[in-house]
Amino acid sequence: MKKTLASILITTVLQLTSLPVSADAENLVIVPDNPPNGWSAERYLTLALTYKNMGAPEKAKTTLRLAIAAARDNAAKNRAVTMLKSELPRYPVSEDANRLNNQAYTHMAQNHNSQAILLFKQCAAKYPKFESPLNSLSTIYLTQKQPIPAREAAKKALAINPDSSNGWLNLGNSYLLESDYKSARTFAEKAIRCYPENSNAVEMLKYIETKRH
Repeated sequence: MKKTLASILITTVLQLTSLPVSADAENLVIVPDNPPNGWSAERYLTLALTYKNMGAPEKAKTTLRLAIAAARDNAAKNRAVTMLKSELPRYPVSEDANRLNNQAYTHMAQNHNSQAILLFKQCAAKYPKFESPLNSLSTIYLTQKQPIPAREAAKKALAINPDSSNGWLNLGNSYLLESDYKSARTFAEKAIRCYPENSNAVEMLKYIETKRH
């Protein structure tokens, strides 16, 4: 079954608000308040993803640094370094910034988009070095099929963190809404270079390929 643009965008939103579905994630059973000592790099990586999806970016960063220290091979180390650069905020996130951002996420997950947009804008204005609310704004505008504000928000996020994989993906999706497949492909490829595990970017490239025939 071919993926539609709408299904790609909806999947992006769902992945922003869901926990990782994997055997390793299930093996965590109870998520610790803080990353324990003595774990393997792979287990730290799973825990970092869980913290990230729970809306705890600073805990995720701490856990990824532990994964880097515990890594016994370059593959695990490189994966942790890549996640740290491309999947988490570039600068430290204060408790208030995180609280406001998570509050907006909750509204977004419940499809209360007007409230989510208001709170994401407040968070972005109050914390100008925090790219996450801008990426989320871009995602909401994409689901509303508004490419121009989606593009503007994505560019602002990328100005803060040029390694943001979702920032490049959202930028690509803004062009995809306008059927500019060349630009969309360029930015989807950048998203994958930043974070090779970005499945939404992979799906986007597959979708673009269907438009070439």
